Amino acid sequence: MTYDENICVRCLACVSESEFGGVTYQRGRIFFDETKPEDWENIISICPVGAIKKDAVASQTANKKEQ
Repeated sequence: MTYDENICVRCLACVSESEFGGVTYQRGRIFFDETKPEDWENIISICPVGAIKKDAVASQTANKKEQ
């Protein structure tokens, strides 16, 4: 997963969607802990400006494993 802090509008939708502490807001910044069992697809899709994206390398690796 990648996060572009420069286009993030700090709406905190991702933080609100996080159920297990995978996305937190501290000292004016958003932090991600991908080890948490979040619904990452949903968190990525809820971002209104597309600041959170699925990591292309991880996606390709997952797709290869499924084949």
